[in-house]
Amino acid sequence: MATPWKSLKHKDDTPERRARVSQRVEDALLEMDVRAMRELLGKTQQEVAELLEKTQGQISTTERRGDHLVSTLRRYVEALGGELEIVRTSGTGGFAWIDRSGASGDGGPVGQREPSTVPK
Repeated sequence: MATPWKSLKHKDDTPERRARVSQRVEDALLEMDVRAMRELLGKTQQEVAELLEKTQGQISTTERRGDHLVSTLRRYVEALGGELEIVRTSGTGGFAWIDRSGASGDGGPVGQREPSTVPK
């Protein structure tokens, strides 16, 4: 006889397992390329091209690159309705951020925030 779902659904639900799953999700999101972001949001290259005032071919070329300038990523993410945030962590447990407009003058952080509460 099959085991009822009720008895299985919490069987492996431990804090350690949840932390491992959260880390895998975070890693997958960090590895997501710009094409995958666009597809996840249901946008075509042509739609993104129109938003960025580029050609579809230019968007295709951008998506095939292995490395991007921060300004390129910022424009692309904003065209998809998002906001790019760059975080620098430090050995002290806190972190600083560079604002999305890139207006930090000397290239350094423009503010400080308390350490994240997101599990590692």
